Parts: sequence; structure tokens; C-alpha cells
Amino acid sequence: MSWNGFGSLDLSDVSVSEGGGFRPLPTGEYLLKALSAEVETNGSNKRLVVQFKDVGGAGEIRSGFWLVHSSAKAQEIGREQLKTFLTAAGHRNPNRPGDVSSILGLQARAYVGPGKPYTNSKGQEVINQEVKRFLVDAKQDMGARSAAIQAPPSRDIDDDIPF
Repeated sequence: MSWNGFGSLDLSDVSVSEGGGFRPLPTGEYLLKALSAEVETNGSNKRLVVQFKDVGGAGEIRSGFWLVHSSAKAQEIGREQLKTFLTAAGHRNPNRPGDVSSILGLQARAYVGPGKPYTNSKGQEVINQEVKRFLVDAKQDMGARSAAIQAPPSRDIDDDIPF
């Protein structure tokens, strides 16, 4: 195939795409499966970007987790969201996930909803869907907490408690 400039481009034998199969998820609760994961760098900031697909076939969504950020609050939120996802998905070590490839195939329940509105480059207000939270059941939560919380030291209390 040769290129003679945009003016000579002929698309008559090309079919129209239906969006490449990508369908954004509407608001609701889903079982999401991690299809891809990569760390993106923007200056000194680092963000893990995960592409999720609804196991039920409703669509897909991308989610980013700030691992390193110039804003301490953004970094704290990103890391908390990542650990919540890893815990909800049953990752073998949510405290030290290791290689990025260990995220591939993980599944977790999540709630998807509208994000904050922003103005795009065309001056239009846009509201994209985003993962609002990953849903951790009580058993998973207790496992994660037990690893992070140590029992307080015991105190000998010999007070009489009147009943």
C-alpha cells in the first residue's frame, strides 16, 4: 500500500467499525476482570492503569491508581484504591503485589458511576464513568486488617465491675 497524501486516500473498500468492541459500562455493580495493566509515567508521577472488562459482558472501563504523585493526597487515595482492589480480587499479597503481571486476570466486584465533570479540549463539559469503589466482603477485609493491625498489649485489670 502506498501513501500519496490524505487527498488521495480511498476508503471505499474499508468497513465501518463498531467502536472496536469497546462499550463503556453504565452505572451499576459489576464483576470486573483485569485485562491489561501498565505503569504510566508523567514527569515524576507514576500511575498504574488497568483495563477492566465486565465478566457478564456489559462493557469495559479503565481505572488509574496513582502510585507516586506530587500531591500526597492523590498518592494516598491511589494506593488505598489499589490495595482495596487487590484485596477484593484475592491477590496473593496485596501489601506487596510484586510484578504488574500479577494483576492480569484478577476479578473483583466494583461499583461504577459518573466521575467529576471536566471541560475537554473542545470546550465541552464531559462526565466519564469511573470505578467509584471496589467491594470487599467482610472475610477479605478481616484478612487484610489482620495483616496490618497488631493486637494491643494486654493489661491486667483487676477492677471489680458492679453488675
